[in-house]
Amino acid sequence: MKSMKRRTFLAHSTAAAASILGLTSRSYSGIANEQPVVGKLDSAQKSRQPNRIAVSTYSFWRFKKGLKLPIETCIDEAAEMGFDG
Repeated sequence: MKSMKRRTFLAHSTAAAASILGLTSRSYSGIANEQPVVGKLDSAQKSRQPNRIAVSTYSFWRFKKGLKLPIETCIDEAAEMGFDG
């Protein structure tokens, strides 16, 4: 049996997955000739997209005595920074 290098495997599997996803998105779009719109957002849409990255409360903890924040403050600070959850 011929062995395959990891890079070759990843390249082939990525190409296969992309082609499968491309075919299925077109076939279920409802109109046969309709091309899916990918990555075309105007500046207003880009500014409305939330930051889909979460943060843990321990990222806001302070480990010196007397400086530890309550969890409510950690949540408020994360929301002000734009974290989603």
